[in-house]
Amino acid sequence: MIKLSVNFNSRVSDVRFEQVIQVKEKLVVAFPHIEFEFRQENPTSEHVQMWIASNNVPDILVIDSMRSRSLAKEGLLQNLDVLVNRHGTDLSRFEPGCLSTSLAQGDGVLYVFPYERQAFPLFYNKDIFDWFGMPYPRDGMTWDEVIELAQRVTGVVDGSAYQGLNTADTLAILKSQLSENTVAPHTDNANVMTDGWRKIADVFKRIYSIPGNMPVDPRNMFRFNGHFGRDKVVAMGIICAKCLEDTFNSFNWDMVSLPVFSDAPGIGPNFPWISESIAMSSTCRESDAAFEVMSYLVSDEFQLHKSRNGFVSCLKDREMYRQFAQNISVYEHKNTEALAVNTLAEPILERSKYETLPAVTNCVVNAFVEMVQKDKDIELVLEELQQNINKIIESEKANAVASL
Repeated sequence: MIKLSVNFNSRVSDVRFEQVIQVKEKLVVAFPHIEFEFRQENPTSEHVQMWIASNNVPDILVIDSMRSRSLAKEGLLQNLDVLVNRHGTDLSRFEPGCLSTSLAQGDGVLYVFPYERQAFPLFYNKDIFDWFGMPYPRDGMTWDEVIELAQRVTGVVDGSAYQGLNTADTLAILKSQLSENTVAPHTDNANVMTDGWRKIADVFKRIYSIPGNMPVDPRNMFRFNGHFGRDKVVAMGIICAKCLEDTFNSFNWDMVSLPVFSDAPGIGPNFPWISESIAMSSTCRESDAAFEVMSYLVSDEFQLHKSRNGFVSCLKDREMYRQFAQNISVYEHKNTEALAVNTLAEPILERSKYETLPAVTNCVVNAFVEMVQKDKDIELVLEELQQNINKIIESEKANAVASL
């Protein structure tokens, strides 16, 4: 009997993993001639070194897409191109943005299959729109159109105040749509004096300069906050498609595609660091059998099963979106095909170690809050931000040298 070890990312909870996705059971039924060892370990550098030292690298890895790039560079992943040709695999089944991300992670070599992605549609509260007598949003809208609509559904109705648009993790979404970094990965210098950042700042400022649209806590402009689903005081909100709470059963809502920049129509965000891929280790001795298992995990049958349980597929078949979250009551009769309207932006594969430095993040947040609250000029804000980020990075470098 063939033996294969399969490692799943440990950030998926055991309940979600076994009761909803049922990966283990389905693999055992689909491949009775294979004896599986199932593991749930994060492929951190420490874990990887332990695997190598103990000669126990899993044969198949379901991992965060960004991690696959470093594992490939370390020689731990198998080139799939030969196996794709040998097995006649049809790569055109994948959503083009997902496949191009996988190829880019391997610098043109295919080391992974796209497995699961995140999606951030625009949710809207039909009741609020009805109270204001405004038309509902539609698929394919631009940021300009949505901001204009938000102005019409921001205000007070029967003594209750409503925000027109809350974009939650606004900067991350806008940056990803335009494939922008805060810090240039190859120079470690601030990278905010670009046309892309000017567009980001412009959209952000126009959203939260709408009178009455600023959250009570300004930091809720930068994080998911429950104002749409829990508090029901937001007409339109951006939330991850698989992150809905039970409170969504208590009001009348639907969703449309995420707004796009007018000069980048049809381009949505791309988050490789919160998407998942499937890879085969370079030490796998049963490559053909492992490839068959990988192919099953990205098959129409299995991906449709996952999609029905609320996981966004990387396949382009519209049926994946028509039946998205079919087994979750809160999504019943919703416009789930909105998830397929936009394609993915060019992925950001290289990130400076200073990109997510808390001091840099706080610097950006404070600059954008001040830009809205004090109506500051965008160009001036970005110039000051560029200088301040560079000062933070220089300080970090100096502290690192001093600690040697």
